[in-house]
Amino acid sequence: MLDSDDYFENSFCDKAINLFNQSSKVKLVTCYANLVFKKSTNNFVYKPKGGTVKSFLTSNSALGSAMFKKEDWSNCGAYDETMRNGLEDWEFYIRLLKEGGKAEVIEEPLYNYRKRENTTTSRANQAKYHLFNYIFTKHKDLNIRHYDDFMSQLLSKIEKEEHEKFKNRERIEFKIGESILKPLRWIKAIFR
Repeated sequence: MLDSDDYFENSFCDKAINLFNQSSKVKLVTCYANLVFKKSTNNFVYKPKGGTVKSFLTSNSALGSAMFKKEDWSNCGAYDETMRNGLEDWEFYIRLLKEGGKAEVIEEPLYNYRKRENTTTSRANQAKYHLFNYIFTKHKDLNIRHYDDFMSQLLSKIEKEEHEKFKNRERIEFKIGESILKPLRWIKAIFR
């Protein structure tokens, strides 16, 4: 799967096919990705983790652009076409790996992903909680089967988000903004 404005390096296909040929357990091959921001020179490399279905319980551990066998795609029911707002790749990977197998990651940045505004990813972030609810509910049996891993991952994500919030509150920009807005909030409270 590959979006029209992104591209894989020439060596990706050969390396991916070699991984498929090495083990019948490989159901999906992805790689590291160069994230290229349109209005910035601060690009960085995203490193998905891959793994078994346990790695995909609470988030996508692969890229949306990856290689898989057509037979496996067909056997697990292909993409959920009702998922028009994003995260369909993550949901598909769960079904692809649900009955076994693993996602392999080529530890080289062989994929170039152009980050733009108003993409499917940005729309998915706006509907994130609805999409998460859909995926978690659809795969309730899987989450129950791997309950300890599911809860551990979910709580870890919440902890990281709380840590980030705390870290942002400690930034000088936040403190300056807070002190500037404090009198305005006080005035607003008076007129309620």
